[in-house]
Amino acid sequence: MWVSFAPEIEVSHVIFQVLYQCYPQNWPLHTPKDKLANWMEHYADAQDLTVWTSSRPAQDCYPIYDGTTKRWSIIIDRSGNRITLHPAHIICCMGSMGSMIMPHVANFERFKGTVIHGADFKTPEPYRNQRVVVVGVGNTAGDICIDLSTCAESITLVQRSQSTLIPAEILRNAENKRWPDDGSIPVEIADFLAEATPINLRRLNSKIIKAGGGGDSGKYAAMYRALREKGMVVDDGADGEGTEFQVFEKFGGKSPIKTSATNELRYRQASVSEVQALVSIHRSSHLVLDAGCVKLILCGRVGVKHGVELAEMREESVIMTDGSEIPADAVIFAYVPFFNALYGFECNPYRTGYHSIHESLVQMFGEETMKRAGRFWGLDEEGELRQVYRPSGHPAVSSTISRASKSDEQCSSCGTLLAVSLLLDMDPNNW
Repeated sequence: MWVSFAPEIEVSHVIFQVLYQCYPQNWPLHTPKDKLANWMEHYADAQDLTVWTSSRPAQDCYPIYDGTTKRWSIIIDRSGNRITLHPAHIICCMGSMGSMIMPHVANFERFKGTVIHGADFKTPEPYRNQRVVVVGVGNTAGDICIDLSTCAESITLVQRSQSTLIPAEILRNAENKRWPDDGSIPVEIADFLAEATPINLRRLNSKIIKAGGGGDSGKYAAMYRALREKGMVVDDGADGEGTEFQVFEKFGGKSPIKTSATNELRYRQASVSEVQALVSIHRSSHLVLDAGCVKLILCGRVGVKHGVELAEMREESVIMTDGSEIPADAVIFAYVPFFNALYGFECNPYRTGYHSIHESLVQMFGEETMKRAGRFWGLDEEGELRQVYRPSGHPAVSSTISRASKSDEQCSSCGTLLAVSLLLDMDPNNW
């Protein structure tokens, strides 16, 4: 999968260790995707792991759990061959975003240029000397703009609503304190300390750090002010807490408003307009970890159009919902919605980006199983992640559909705890 990504892509965060086989001491912070892919392939071979590529659960049937044998029956499509397996456990390591979504824009067929989803962007060369409109301001959109800046004639970034933006330096400094490069804290101990700290406590600590000069009112105040002058509406998170906790809250595809029986009943009975009003309470719907795009905006290489949607497409331009027209030879939809849908009805007619991971799990396991298992991701009433490396509401899912997230930190530490729980379930007499 990594090999199929854009050639220039790098992993721009701390790489956490994998079991039995540590990364070399000179491993780069910004790891080229091919280097990481080669390492994973080497790791699988060295550790004698059985890896099936070009394989996925069959799309015409759901896995079935037998409560008597405590086994699943699941059909795998492996390069066109259907193979039935009967595992005791199914662990879904699918990342934190589901399948892609393309929007429906009026007169789409009239547009003479190229229209793609951000996930399909590979290289900027096809857009040389072209006028490109990038819809979205998340990390994907920022990376695409950085690539396009090398050859595109013009780049317009469409920011549909307010965004939470944090310089990569802030996150990098925080991670370097948790996982120091000098080895003063062993990786496994650092992992344990990070995950043993309750999310609400980490959230409070993050606000204190930002208030000390790292956020909107501190060291980066001039940057935030300059971005607003360029037309980009940004903040540094609720009370300066940054983006990390919004990811925890919003990636599940539901409102970040505290989940309770009262709130859920309120959502089910709400109209679309009422839901939109609830969403507007939470100011930012995009999360941005700046890795260089801000400089392009401030110098004018990337223009920003805020507070609008694409209303219509013409032969060589796009019409926005405020009536303005932007010349375009290519349109790239690179927006990741965190509040996708609520109990089955759509809030945004211009929806694009990705389904929530919960929706993809429903497609894989079916409504009945996932309804009993409960929603994935988001924070529960205790401020902890729902259904991640922990039992769920399905009687057979205490350690069966244990769903792993994409975070290296969580995979490194919580994956160990998940493995222990699986061993305990399979052979409780040895514990």
